[in-house]
Amino acid sequence: MEEDSSTANGRDISSVNNAYRSWNRWWIRGLLAIGHLVLLIAAASLTPSGYFVQLGASVGFLHFVGTPCLWFLLWHAKTRKIVLLFCGLVAAQTGITALVALHYRAVDGVVKEVMAEAIQRQEQFQAEFAKFHIEQVFQMLTPGNEHRVEELPGLLEKIRGAEARLQEIQAEQQVWTQAAVKRVEAVSRQTGEEFRRGTEDEDSKKISEVMSNYLSSIEKLVVFLLDTRDAYRFTKTGIAFDRPQDADTYDKMLGSLATMEKQITQINNDRVREANTLLHQ
Repeated sequence: MEEDSSTANGRDISSVNNAYRSWNRWWIRGLLAIGHLVLLIAAASLTPSGYFVQLGASVGFLHFVGTPCLWFLLWHAKTRKIVLLFCGLVAAQTGITALVALHYRAVDGVVKEVMAEAIQRQEQFQAEFAKFHIEQVFQMLTPGNEHRVEELPGLLEKIRGAEARLQEIQAEQQVWTQAAVKRVEAVSRQTGEEFRRGTEDEDSKKISEVMSNYLSSIEKLVVFLLDTRDAYRFTKTGIAFDRPQDADTYDKMLGSLATMEKQITQINNDRVREANTLLHQ
């Protein structure tokens, strides 16, 4: 009986030693460490382009502090329980990283959707204003072209219609912007606040102001041409006014309109370029 008991105890001790040596093998721990790195990279790769800085700010501490601690635990793991503990902590770390990355993917999807709508609205806005044919005013004033005074009232009506439509579009844009901010805030309050600040920046306010002034200035130019219809004539080099003060007023109006055209083109190009850059990240 004593021999049987001693034999059983010896077998138990041998089994423990074998298990200890099995988990203590360096290649097992090496494979687990490599698997850990692969899982971390796979989880981080779910992050959309342009959001890696935000990912680092969210889970950077978990990676830079947690990973060395996990490897320290793995290096000193001698039993199956500790190895399983390591695996559980790795699953938690990579799972949190994946959830954060998927959150930023959802944010990116909403932002890109909103920016695509913004570009589409900008294109619709330009197409709608093209229907008013405001460029006819400048075509009539081009050297070599002679406008007929009876056409000016019709152009004036179109310009005033464009001014009224611009006010409606600005009101519609404000409603759309508020709804877009809410959509972004639904997935990320911080990104929603950044988007709100972007819509309230100086360029957004400036483009509305410049567009209003631009149409108003064209209206004033047409009214001026109507009021002075008997005080100028057309030549090969353009309009020749009988009074120098009228010529000065006319030149100042054209110069102001040219400056506003450049401002509108520049601001629109910058906004479309920024939207396209964000959309195709």
